[in-house]
Amino acid sequence: MRKTRKSASDAPGEGGGRLLLHLAPGLRQAIESDELHFVEAKGDDTEVRTRGADWELRLDPPVNVVLPVSRSALAALWAAFGEE
Repeated sequence: MRKTRKSASDAPGEGGGRLLLHLAPGLRQAIESDELHFVEAKGDDTEVRTRGADWELRLDPPVNVVLPVSRSALAALWAAFGEE
């Protein structure tokens, strides 16, 4: 669960900037705004995905779902597709 708030350096009209992620009480992380992949509301929480940090499996229509894949499960995923 991650919540975001724009920082003062992310002013309109300026490219990029930094975002401050509030991960938990007292735990924060700053990221570059161009590293942000998507933000999705999930109940009272917000899921934040960054580019390049996670693997994902995109299912084609009509399913249209993106499934996150942890690094520890990546080898099993490749094996399921016949890759090593």
